[in-house]
Amino acid sequence: EDSLNGGAEGALRLDIAKNKPVAFDLTSNLTGARLKSAALNWSKPEAQAAQLRVQGAFGKPLRVDLLAFEAQGLSLEGTVEFDDDGLDRVVLSRLDVGDWFDGAATFIHQEAGAPMRLLLSGDLDLRSYGKLAGGDPKRADATTPMPMSLKLGRLQLSNNLFLSDVRADFDRGLAAGGPFGGRVNGGVGIRGQMSGHGTGLRLSVTSQDAGGVLRDAGLLRQASGGEMILDLAPQADGWNGAMNISSVRVNDAPAIAKLLSAASIVGLPDQLDGKGIFFSTIEGEFNINKELFTIYRSSAVGPSLGMSMDGYIDTKRKQLDLQGVLSPFYLLNGLGSILTRRGEGLIGFNFTLRGALENPQASVNPLSLFTPGMFREIFRRRPPQQE
Repeated sequence: EDSLNGGAEGALRLDIAKNKPVAFDLTSNLTGARLKSAALNWSKPEAQAAQLRVQGAFGKPLRVDLLAFEAQGLSLEGTVEFDDDGLDRVVLSRLDVGDWFDGAATFIHQEAGAPMRLLLSGDLDLRSYGKLAGGDPKRADATTPMPMSLKLGRLQLSNNLFLSDVRADFDRGLAAGGPFGGRVNGGVGIRGQMSGHGTGLRLSVTSQDAGGVLRDAGLLRQASGGEMILDLAPQADGWNGAMNISSVRVNDAPAIAKLLSAASIVGLPDQLDGKGIFFSTIEGEFNINKELFTIYRSSAVGPSLGMSMDGYIDTKRKQLDLQGVLSPFYLLNGLGSILTRRGEGLIGFNFTLRGALENPQASVNPLSLFTPGMFREIFRRRPPQQE
């Protein structure tokens, strides 16, 4: 409903031969017709030209050997298959939508009165979804939901974060939600729940290898074990996320090693080189926008070390600017943490990490060690932001 308004002229050629089905070839530039698809977040104004071509033959059943459409922001080519009862399926061997989808689609007719089922395969880029005009999420939600199955080679979330080998089934439509699975940057596997579309899209991700997710996402070079719960939601400036990790061990973290060395903490650097430092919980709220990873709030808590941190990491420029508090021997020191931020003990070092991503400069304020946690904000600057 309301996907086609107005009218357009076209040319129809009929090839009539004795004892053969009448073949047809229909072409039109569709000027004067307004087309709209809320599901694809796409529209064509009346004055804008496009190219439509339909070839086939009249018979029992009807044949459509070619369905081709070219317009700004939407291109497709395929066939339409009929049986004795009517429409059976639409097979699009090529479907390109804007700069956010490149693949193929098949629409399969269900029983009478039911929406068609969509099988979608290809590459989907969520960075660009929503740029095209014409999408109306409220109107899309008002229609009967279309069941769909996805097989995506690549689901791009940001410039440096994607899921590969994505499989998902939404039997009651996308907005109703459904399970999905994939691999983080082609590495460790994750599972999750996806719901909504456009700005209402939500991704809830879980993994039994939190360390592997952090490693493959490029956040830590070596981490192992742990369980992860991650919630992602698109925003005008990328993706907002909230992460909770339990029982993970971190090895070979140069930035942490520099902080421990700057604070002259004995013993913990050896743990990093050996079995690693154990964190019982890691929590964080952040934003991913292209190459920029902004940490609004984060904490890591373990028996031997507690940390809080905010700031940003620029993966394109390979730069970072972070600040926080380092609390050694957190199991004992953390007894007074009710008066501080999560991840900070009653006694801790204010620190900054700035400079090159692979070799940042660590700075520790020794005076902050003697400042009770409730007054530590005196030594803390405003959260760093990219200039």
